[in-house]
This record gives sequence, structure tokens and C-alpha cells, in this order.
Amino acid sequence: MSAPPPAAPLDVVTLAIALITALLGPGSAAIVGPYVVILLGAVMGSAWSASRRETETRLATARHMFLHVSLALLATVPIALMLGRWLEFDDRWLLGPVAAVIGGIGHDWPAVFRWALDLGKRTVESIAQRKAGGQQ
Repeated sequence: MSAPPPAAPLDVVTLAIALITALLGPGSAAIVGPYVVILLGAVMGSAWSASRRETETRLATARHMFLHVSLALLATVPIALMLGRWLEFDDRWLLGPVAAVIGGIGHDWPAVFRWALDLGKRTVESIAQRKAGGQQ
């Protein structure tokens, strides 16, 4: 008697794929499912970001959300893959949260870029110090 097949992973991407399979079929659902999760996360994050901004017109809010959702659709997968490798974690679990963070940063992007540049500068300096210390 053979062992039962392993259970499917229980994550939101698998759930989205299972639900979309009924509509589009398994081939398309495997591609569309992760992007539905990214889209939902990005919309929630950008709505949160838009709620923190000063009151604007509906068009300005729609433009804000469109730009942040678009950025999340483009950047979520590579960022989730890098974080997954770095944290040794399944990147499927990271798609929604990473998209929500990208969408939710909002008008704080200049601060994020300054932080990233500062982190990069400190990392390069640390590597240079270790190499200089190891050569002496």
C-alpha cells in the first residue's frame, strides 16, 4: 500500500489558485493566482496609505492608488523572492505582505530611499572595514 499524497501547502496563494481554477482552469490559475494576492495586498496597502494623506480630490486619490498598486505589481515578486532566500522562507507567504507594504508606504518613499541608501552605505563601509582588517 502506498503512502497518501502530501497535503497541499495551506497559504493564501494556493487558496487563490484553487478558487481561480474553477473560473480559468489550472494552467491560467497558476499564473493569475499569485497576482490576485499581490493585487489585493497592494490595494489594501495603498488604501491605507491614501487614508493617511491630506484630503484630496477623488481623482488624486485614484491616481495615488493606481501608481502604488502598479509599483507593487512590478516589484513584489522580485522583492519577495530575495526576502524568501535571505530569510530562508517560502516566498509565496511573502507576496501579500510585501505588496501591502509597497502599496502602503505612500508619500513616505523619500524617507524609505534615504533609509535604503544609508543601509547600503553602512553595509559597504562594514565590508570594506572587514576586508581592510583581514589584510593587515
